[in-house]
Amino acid sequence: EIAEVTASTPDPGNGRFLREANGEPSGTVLNHPAMDVFRRLWPPDLLNVKAYETSILNPQALFASMGVTSFQDVYARSMDRMQAYFNVAQRGEMTIRGQVMNVLEYIQELDGRIADIEAIRYEDDYMRFGGAKFQADGGLEASYTHEPSNSIANMPIWKPEDLNEAVKAFHDAGYQVAIHTGGDAAVDMALDAIENAMNKNPRPDPRHRIEHSVLNTNSALQRQKDLGVVISTQPTLIRAFADAIERLWGEERMQRIIPTRTWLDMGVPLALSSDAPSMPWWDPQSTLFASVVRASMSKKPVSPEQAMTIEEAMYAHTMGGAYADFAEGKKGSLEPGKFADLAVWHDNPYTVATEDILKLTVDLTMVGGKV
Repeated sequence: EIAEVTASTPDPGNGRFLREANGEPSGTVLNHPAMDVFRRLWPPDLLNVKAYETSILNPQALFASMGVTSFQDVYARSMDRMQAYFNVAQRGEMTIRGQVMNVLEYIQELDGRIADIEAIRYEDDYMRFGGAKFQADGGLEASYTHEPSNSIANMPIWKPEDLNEAVKAFHDAGYQVAIHTGGDAAVDMALDAIENAMNKNPRPDPRHRIEHSVLNTNSALQRQKDLGVVISTQPTLIRAFADAIERLWGEERMQRIIPTRTWLDMGVPLALSSDAPSMPWWDPQSTLFASVVRASMSKKPVSPEQAMTIEEAMYAHTMGGAYADFAEGKKGSLEPGKFADLAVWHDNPYTVATEDILKLTVDLTMVGGKV
């Protein structure tokens, strides 16, 4: 009512107001163009720089207690949030290391954005700006697939030509881009944008990323390898959502999601992460467990031949994450000359029974030699 969204209100762009049978809005909204209709109603001081600084300071001890020494926030949408990260780092208040990416939801946001970021950007060993994040499609209910699905809206968020322009702008400025993809059509759209930027302006090792890369065609897998794309994915998505994915995409496509074994065998750079806070589990144990045990919440196996070993999963969650951040020479493994960032596990994760991975605890977390 406050937003004045009624049965006659048109859907905004690629956003959707979901509706009851009589056409009245149900209260559920899909994709950011629809969400922004309500975000505009927030009090202007609700999320300011100080509030963002608090949200950066408070979780650091929680993450450290889980054995997390580094994070990558690929969803810093507002300039205030970017400024907050740089302020906290500049004051020396980062206790774990972070990398942040700025999200653009609309092509109109591109104008002047790179200059605005460079005007405030700060970097040290605890914080750095990575580049730009885009969403080719929405969450699974709003995924974009080649074949029909039971999702609410089978459509992209960005127009292909707009995504190409925005990706190329950050590529030309020397930055990395990360593109969220759920459906296979979204993956192809992301690869098209990356390939377009690289062809028009070849530069060594841009290391562009695809986030999630849930459903892929065989040709997309080969293109990911050929383009040197980093796959940043979350096996916990299988555990949380495979049952829903089967309803949306069917059994055959559900069994093809997140093909970690194929990526490893092809030599595609693979980074594992939690996708916190969009997933129910933030801890590394859950990521490692889901990598080894590919099963849904109903315990249905999901292409078990794609499972990783615990050694492979640990490497992708440490060195893989460091590589995705251009930081493999500084962290991700315990070697002379690297940061003294480490976690001490109470039990040996390489030898415990698979079902006990979730029970593993961390006795100590050290960042830069400081406990």
